[in-house]
Amino acid sequence: LDRVIVYQFDEDLNGDIIAESVVPGYPRALNQIKDLCFAQEYGEQYRQGRTKAIANIDRANLTSTHQEQLESLSVKASIIVPILQDERLFGLLIGHQCQEPRLWLQSEIDLFTQLALQLGLALERVELREKLDAANNAKRDDEQQHLEQQTLDREISQLLIDNQAAMQDIKA
Repeated sequence: LDRVIVYQFDEDLNGDIIAESVVPGYPRALNQIKDLCFAQEYGEQYRQGRTKAIANIDRANLTSTHQEQLESLSVKASIIVPILQDERLFGLLIGHQCQEPRLWLQSEIDLFTQLALQLGLALERVELREKLDAANNAKRDDEQQHLEQQTLDREISQLLIDNQAAMQDIKA
């Protein structure tokens, strides 16, 4: 592949490229791909596991906007697979062949699908780790507050004892 992209979606399936690797000599896609009709047309299909391998973009029956976008990036063939995170469509793993059209082998499609699956699992682990870290930080904060409360309680008790002793001294 000449370019690999990780394209991430928000809750409304608006997306942006968050990672890209491209062979020198080809244009970068970062901040170049916007698909405003994706959510309406394909979001649910990709959430259900749709993959798309295009051997030749000139013969793929793409919309003129999509065709122009791919041509501006020198794309001749592409492969697109979903990245799922807890059955939610996190984004897409996209591969571009820029030198020439490419007839995708099933083994290549399967490998790319497995890479996207592993990426989704890794993202789930990162999210779980962040939640665990946040919970641990909250627990530490609670423990710190508890210790501070105990210190304040001791100081108040000592003040009351000192005050009581001072009152007895005054009466005596």
